[in-house]
Amino acid sequence: MNKTPLIKGIGKINVDLVFGGLDRLPLPGEELYSDSFDPLLGGGVPSMLYHAASFGARTELITYIGKGFFSGFVTEKLSEKGIAYRNVSPASAKDSGINVTAVMLTPGERTFVTRSEDHTASEQLVFESVKDADLVIAEYGKYAGVYEKIRAAGKPVVGDFGYSPDMDLTEMSRFLRLTDYYLPNRQEAEKLTGTDDVFSALKTLSEFVPHPVITLGAEGAAFLDNGIMVTVPVNSVSLNPIIKNRPAARAYDEIVDATGAGDAFTGGFSYGIASGADIPSAILFGHAAAAEVVMKKGCY
Repeated sequence: MNKTPLIKGIGKINVDLVFGGLDRLPLPGEELYSDSFDPLLGGGVPSMLYHAASFGARTELITYIGKGFFSGFVTEKLSEKGIAYRNVSPASAKDSGINVTAVMLTPGERTFVTRSEDHTASEQLVFESVKDADLVIAEYGKYAGVYEKIRAAGKPVVGDFGYSPDMDLTEMSRFLRLTDYYLPNRQEAEKLTGTDDVFSALKTLSEFVPHPVITLGAEGAAFLDNGIMVTVPVNSVSLNPIIKNRPAARAYDEIVDATGAGDAFTGGFSYGIASGADIPSAILFGHAAAAEVVMKKGCY
């Protein structure tokens, strides 16, 4: 097993403005006061890479940091978290290229409002930035030619594209076909496939991507092995001697904030795959990373 894989991810940076301790969301025209407020480096690809690095991977984020109020904040936080990055923001960019999200924490739930600014770099620049990686985490909707070249070189591409209320399988199928592993959560898989049956969702997704893996929160994660659904439970992390000290077994009884759990899972899973692990073992790394996140506030 390669103990120091190089994992690179392409994607925007998120800043989360987290309002905690709210009993409920405000009504239209109403002002509520939160018990706490934390400006945090958000989830997405930076978090995935951070958690891959926690197992020993070398990582680099290919991202966009243009001009704007939050640009200095994110460079400071990336340095604080030890996340290496390469800025491919176009010189002509007039804004930050960063997603900013207001996160409102109410009992048992999270609510988001996001402002997204979009930058795109040249495919050649992005390919030159990632071609030496052992595994690449893809950004949805961009750089199809890059992922084709990476896969042609025999290196895996991982997709974790998040949730969108208008996500559509026909539209997403092109990018699913560019990935080796697609890691939706149950909500994303159900929305995309139109079924609430995990096995049926896996079967549908497997028509487009060789290895779909659906995360199921406290129930673990499921994948197909020769057409048979296999579920790897969270508490099975203790069976892996490399990560047995990670507190996955109790994590979902002690949830503080589930924000970023999916990104952490992707980071741990990517480490496993890049290190030569099989899918069940890679899932254990994902569970271990996600477990640590849900027991504290934030994505790291």
